[in-house]
Amino acid sequence: MKPVRIALALAALAIVPIQFSPARADCRSSCPMFNGWCNDGTARIASRQSPRNAEFVIDNRGGEVTLLLTRDVVALQLSDRTLRKIRREMRDNEEDEDNALGQAIRTAVYSIVQTALHHSVEYPIRDIREASYDKGQLILVTEDGERLFSKVEVNDVDVFRDFSADDARDFVREFRRIKSGRGGGRASL
Repeated sequence: MKPVRIALALAALAIVPIQFSPARADCRSSCPMFNGWCNDGTARIASRQSPRNAEFVIDNRGGEVTLLLTRDVVALQLSDRTLRKIRREMRDNEEDEDNALGQAIRTAVYSIVQTALHHSVEYPIRDIREASYDKGQLILVTEDGERLFSKVEVNDVDVFRDFSADDARDFVREFRRIKSGRGGGRASL
């Protein structure tokens, strides 16, 4: 069996709700691989957000992840492009296994992965004190002073350093607009 490289990391998302776990497995293409730690107890795993329903959406430069801003939450999830790529690889990998044990393992892992694909990691806006863009990095800080998503990486690239400067600044502006409408918080460029 040739598992999709991200499979175990996404399975960890479904099982251990605050940690993106690294997975190193064979992969025929460049599926994104997450690792890092969401370091604040207010994070939650939630159903995937629709970019169409968000107030503001940005993708990292590589297009693997999407950061969404709604009226209530900041959410990080795999991009639609990445989901299509993973589903395509999962279909391709189905043809690679011909023994019953391999098929059973693949079916179990893929079931967990499919569930994890439809989720995001969210933080309530009410729990985020500030947003800023500094030295090439988008920064979100909780009311308790904790940095959000400070160590989340995709393919060994810090996700919050991988947004374009314009997108990150626009995200900060939109965060400020929404947060000020909720009665508090500050955001700085």
